[in-house]
Amino acid sequence: MRPLWILVAIIASIAIGVVLNTVHLSSQVGYWIDVVGQLYRRSVNCITLPLAFCQVVVASSSLTSSSSLKKLWIRVGLIFALVVVVSSSIGIILMEVMRPMMRDNTKDLGLKASHPPFAFKCPNAKFLEQRDNGTLTCTGDSVQPNTTFPWMVDKSLALGLDEPIPSVNISQYLFSLLDMYFPDNIFVSFAKDLSLSVCVVAMALGVAITRSFHGAQRRGNPLLRLFLHIYSSLATMLEWVQSIALIATFPLIIGAIVKTTDLSKLLQQTQYFCLGFVISLLIQGLVIMPAIFFLFTRRNPYSWLKEVMAPALYGFVLMNPLLPLNMATKTVLRTKEVSSPVFGAVYPVLASLNRISFALALPNAVVFAAAFTECEANMDPADVMLLYAMSIVASFGDTALSKSQWAFFMTTWRTFCPGIDIPTAMIALQNTWLLTSRLTAFFDSMTNLMIVRMVSNVVNPPEAPAQRSALHTAQPI
Repeated sequence: MRPLWILVAIIASIAIGVVLNTVHLSSQVGYWIDVVGQLYRRSVNCITLPLAFCQVVVASSSLTSSSSLKKLWIRVGLIFALVVVVSSSIGIILMEVMRPMMRDNTKDLGLKASHPPFAFKCPNAKFLEQRDNGTLTCTGDSVQPNTTFPWMVDKSLALGLDEPIPSVNISQYLFSLLDMYFPDNIFVSFAKDLSLSVCVVAMALGVAITRSFHGAQRRGNPLLRLFLHIYSSLATMLEWVQSIALIATFPLIIGAIVKTTDLSKLLQQTQYFCLGFVISLLIQGLVIMPAIFFLFTRRNPYSWLKEVMAPALYGFVLMNPLLPLNMATKTVLRTKEVSSPVFGAVYPVLASLNRISFALALPNAVVFAAAFTECEANMDPADVMLLYAMSIVASFGDTALSKSQWAFFMTTWRTFCPGIDIPTAMIALQNTWLLTSRLTAFFDSMTNLMIVRMVSNVVNPPEAPAQRSALHTAQPI
């Protein structure tokens, strides 16, 4: 699929959606339009996850037979760590740049948390307070933050919270990440759509297949042939679904815009957050990553991005870097610069792991929310380093927590603004998911595709005839 066609469809969808939003159609119309697009997205996701599983199995098996898998992942890990460290630094720097602008220009947006605290006053004129041992006593001389009631309750589900999310600490978050990386049940991973768990199991299975049958290239390896046939069948099914990809772009984007109420007011309220977020993504995607790309490949990074732009744009439409997997496979292999085992082993894992764009947004989100409260999140160097460390942790995948991004934000908020309720500005910030989710998917896809090219020269094992035919079965749309 040509990138220009996808770009034209995206621009046309945005224009139609904005026009329909300005005429104040019923939000139910937007929801029904969005349902059509979401059905298409679910059909793609339903096929892509098992496709990614088979692709990682086959690629890992091939690389294991040439003793290249360990070398490849050492290089991938080092490059990804470098990108995370540099990108998180950019996020912190932009937070400091945007802080005065957010603090000085958010006074008239109507999102201040100006409510009075709600607490219990006892007959002895003291306030109810909680002691260190957990008991409640009437000994407080003033209102204590740990005994006030939460002011903002998401009764209308405006934040999309299906259940209450407690604040978690970094240790709990890391344990959740480990649970996701190393599952104890592959069927649960498939059922819960935990793509990272699926890829980890697939990689281990690919290694086991090679070692059990004394080499992936041998004709007497029935398991490898089985996964090759399954991969070929799934790729063919996905081709059928993707034949209407351009048509599905319209309901996906139009529905998301139409069902967003007061779009112009939303953009006005969150303009400084959106500005900081977009600037950080542009710096990371068009300056930092190309510089690292050139450092490792000595190749024009923008020429490479032009060649592989179609799957990145498709990721923008589907809001997930993994869902354009089949298109990315065809596009990258067509360049003949990356071997199919390298791409199949690296890209699905990176698409499930990479959340650098979310880490870029985290510092700005904290400062944006703090501008509407008494907490200005004034940070000393130690606090800045703590937020920097939390941004790095946020770069490594999602957890199995319900609404993990919200949980991580609330954890960060409680770290720097203890005792301060989250303001209603977060409702407006949540509604920007229409923009932020698609931009993060787009730029994360670009990052993944550049990393794949950077590690392509580490190993270039010969492809088995069966594997080559399977990975090239589907013809371009």
